[in-house]
Amino acid sequence: MEVVEHGPNSKGQVQEFSIASNMGTLVLNWDRTWDFFIVVGGSSFFQRTPFTDTGTGLKTMIEMRYPAAACWGIGWRGTLWEYHGLGVGCEAEYFEVRPTLGSFFFYDDGLTSYPIKPAASKYVDWQFALGPSYTIHTCHGTSFSPYIAWKYSRAFFNQKNPRFDLANGSLIQGNLISARQNGYAVGMSAIFSELAGATIEARFVGDSALFVSAEMRF
Repeated sequence: MEVVEHGPNSKGQVQEFSIASNMGTLVLNWDRTWDFFIVVGGSSFFQRTPFTDTGTGLKTMIEMRYPAAACWGIGWRGTLWEYHGLGVGCEAEYFEVRPTLGSFFFYDDGLTSYPIKPAASKYVDWQFALGPSYTIHTCHGTSFSPYIAWKYSRAFFNQKNPRFDLANGSLIQGNLISARQNGYAVGMSAIFSELAGATIEARFVGDSALFVSAEMRF
């Protein structure tokens, strides 16, 4: 991600921005072709970014940690075209979480501090994916569907400009926007029976992520 609104101490690219989420999904299927889903759970955030001390001109790093906060999302996915085992599908999703900054670590002094006026931030991302898949059926009733997809996404993180007291003054951290929008994903879905399935997916370029899910169908 990159800084789009900043104070005098924060500019350019964020070196590392990561999210850890644990969520449950409720899915409504229509005509065995389209899934409409809702996700609910919790997400925590970690951010490491370059920092230039305006008093000394020295460059260092800062870390910011956001404890787990409630998150939610909505979306749909489905098959656009299918011929025997080959298919083309798409997916769209909106995701939102409002974490509150917990702590701030400044590399120069090795001390952990806390924001003077902590406020709930707002993280939002939306994405759209399109790609082919191929379904392989086994003699035991299990099916496997490897797939690859092109993905377009946008992420925004409004941090409410938290301010920190430092030895040589104060720091105001700016808001963030994703620096890359295009990426791709590879994965595989498995259906073990009419009631159980699982999916594993890896995402690259636009963001780096590993997604694992298991599902029970009723």
